[in-house]
Amino acid sequence: MGPIRSKTACQKCRSLKHKCDFNYPRCSRCDRLGVECMVLDSSTRQLRPRTDYPDLFRPLPKEEPSIRMLEKRIELLEDRLAKCESMFESPGTVSSPSEASLGHLTVLSMIPFRNNSPTVDNEFAKISIYGKIDSNQPVGKSEPLPSSEAECTQLISNYYRIAWIQHPIVEDETILYTLSSKHYQSPDSLSHWEHFLLYVSLAIGTAITGDMSDKSQSYYLSSIVHLKIFLAKATSPGPDNRDISFQMQILQSLLLICCFGLLKPVSPGIWYVIANAMRLCIDMDLHEEYVVKKIGRSYYRRLFWCCYALDRQICCYVNKPFSLNDTDITTNFDEVSVSDDRFAISSLFFKIRKLQSMIQQFSSKKAVSNMNQSVVNWRHEMHVELNSWLVQALEFENNTRSTVKQAFLSSKNYLILTYFQQLQRLYKPDNMSPESLTFKEFMVLFESSTKIIATYEVLSQTRRINYRYLSVYSIYQSGLTVLYCFINCAHLRLFADTVEKLEHTMAITKDLLQKLEIHCPPARSAMQTLETVHRDTVEEVIQKGALENKYIFDCGSHYGPFNSNFISLLAHNGAVPLIENKTVTKEVPDTPTYGLSATSNVSALRSTRPPRLIHDSPKESWESLFEEPFNLKELMFD
Repeated sequence: MGPIRSKTACQKCRSLKHKCDFNYPRCSRCDRLGVECMVLDSSTRQLRPRTDYPDLFRPLPKEEPSIRMLEKRIELLEDRLAKCESMFESPGTVSSPSEASLGHLTVLSMIPFRNNSPTVDNEFAKISIYGKIDSNQPVGKSEPLPSSEAECTQLISNYYRIAWIQHPIVEDETILYTLSSKHYQSPDSLSHWEHFLLYVSLAIGTAITGDMSDKSQSYYLSSIVHLKIFLAKATSPGPDNRDISFQMQILQSLLLICCFGLLKPVSPGIWYVIANAMRLCIDMDLHEEYVVKKIGRSYYRRLFWCCYALDRQICCYVNKPFSLNDTDITTNFDEVSVSDDRFAISSLFFKIRKLQSMIQQFSSKKAVSNMNQSVVNWRHEMHVELNSWLVQALEFENNTRSTVKQAFLSSKNYLILTYFQQLQRLYKPDNMSPESLTFKEFMVLFESSTKIIATYEVLSQTRRINYRYLSVYSIYQSGLTVLYCFINCAHLRLFADTVEKLEHTMAITKDLLQKLEIHCPPARSAMQTLETVHRDTVEEVIQKGALENKYIFDCGSHYGPFNSNFISLLAHNGAVPLIENKTVTKEVPDTPTYGLSATSNVSALRSTRPPRLIHDSPKESWESLFEEPFNLKELMFD
């Protein structure tokens, strides 16, 4: 692999597909956003600050380079090449590795551990304050398991009840309890693979509870130690590593690492891990129905759809292309819940990810930039599909089987939250141009965003916000979308309850981010950004005198081609109606006042740096805000 080029665009510009000016030590865009300018190292495939390569990124002097300068360049490149080679070494001593073991070295390089001596990179050192687990930090002995079996069982229960129901990666619902009991009876009786399964489930179960100690990180690193030993033995010459059961263990380990990475940052970012997991699925042809039927195990079908669901979820967060197109998949996901009712709820998550995949792929074509009838029809059809999926999910509330009903009740708020998130993505324009949305579509976008935050409030009250880093991202995007609709849609501001909804939603948003800050420090930056935009938005609207509040908006009650019982079910659970041809409004006799003080808001705004979102370049300003300036994406996924 060649050395890093002197003209390499930073990751921020690459992700936005904007031209990078290659300025040193930070390009103009990163300097404007106040973030670290990270570039992709072509040798190690890791993100590193541009300041790590002064000799490569600074412009060469016009005079001929000195011999000393060339020698320093050679030393730097040799050092980087040595690091690159060490990353792909097998953890075990392999004198003449077989073809199968070489095939797994790529998998080993994607798992967050290295074989070389511990050195802390600048990138990891700077973001470790956010809780990112440094892949270079030394891990010696394993963390002891909980002192009592009851405590261990409770953590395993947390994993099964919240994480496993969405991604049932572990094959059986009782296997972890069995491993726990086996450990406390005879600690040395577990294999390294069994230790990995037990430790990683404890890491996920601990992270879900919001434990502020380092237990979840310690459990996770301990699981990696056992996984490293397991893979070192498995990739040594001798056994036939092309056995499908071993490949499935590799796939299972990558997916479990992704599950933990959704809760806490890991290195490398989980986008790289899930891409490698999907690559492994493709190598085994698990995306082909005839192959899965030939294998004859329903678990392999389920594991593929777990990989699919994680791939869609993760790629949509970072706006990356999917690892496998839907058109190339023939494996039937409807059969996941056929053999066992316990996976009926899991299949709901798989189906919503499939709808999410369709929405993301359509949006990536930039078709919504030019509003036409085909786009309107497509959005209408997808809205009906989402409402149909929600009806199918809500029917489980009256299921006669107690286990299925209990599993649904524990996942109901997460299912409803996912529904609103997909509606928001469906109507949100990629280019953030207000002209691409009609008034009615602004209303749907406004309603879905407020309900996302309201759902998070319900989860917060019951202490059930588990994916905290992703929750901060979703809350920030939803709060910003509410403000975007309010400032860009004049008709929306004419209705009596709009300002009340705005103020109520922003108050909830601030409260949620304050609570999440203790677990996710970037929440503070998100809250400060939203507060500034909120103050600036209120000031601009008051100065323009646009708060007339003359009408009451009736969203309607048309949800799709459903019977009266299903329509009542959707309305009771706050589903968003379809856009109707006629919008019913009525004038409010007395215009209410909402206690908004222009003087107080202007003075509050002057105490901060006004971003001037509206007057300068509205499109670019909104894009820079929605691209999430507090670097949560880079922390979680890159």
